[in-house]
Amino acid sequence: MLTLSTWKTPATAYPEAKLGKAEIKTLRYRGIHRAYGLQGHQFYRARNLPIRSLAIEDETWMVDDPPHWWAMEDHARFYRGHVLVAGLGLGLIVHTLHQNSKVTRITVVEKERDVIDLLFPHLPHEKLVVEHGDFWDWDEPADGVFFDLLVGDGHARRFEALRAYVHLVQKFPRPIRIHGFDNEYFDSLGRNICDEELLRS
Repeated sequence: MLTLSTWKTPATAYPEAKLGKAEIKTLRYRGIHRAYGLQGHQFYRARNLPIRSLAIEDETWMVDDPPHWWAMEDHARFYRGHVLVAGLGLGLIVHTLHQNSKVTRITVVEKERDVIDLLFPHLPHEKLVVEHGDFWDWDEPADGVFFDLLVGDGHARRFEALRAYVHLVQKFPRPIRIHGFDNEYFDSLGRNICDEELLRS
């Protein structure tokens, strides 16, 4: 089992701060945690790892723990051109997309103004535009979409994720990635059953 006694992501450099409803905090991970098969690990052992978290109204919304960071690195490699991002979170996907030389523009649509104001100064600004608004109202074209609005138990929210994918695949070109879910399965559905029947079921 992988044992981690140190941990660092771009979010490690964010200062702890609070602005309105949004807050950047530091958590401490100890013991054994799930890694979801990322980088070949099902679990990892944490030895007092400092983990950055974004809380909105005292509810944890995003963390930069190993599986979240590894997942963002994995998602980013699928994209090129203009990437539309639903939800800013800690901005981890912005950092990983910025490192992808094939990505030329990143547009993030974030509903919470406090999150934008708190996080934007810490993000790489080249290629990046952050829009304040509801992602579901967005209709400008993009070359792919990253969707990270579903927070909580992935198993409980899998049908919600599937509905979101089917909606997105009818509006935007692939790649469409939904963080925390089986994107290869969704992509196979996108190729075969992109129609209104699933939306009505």
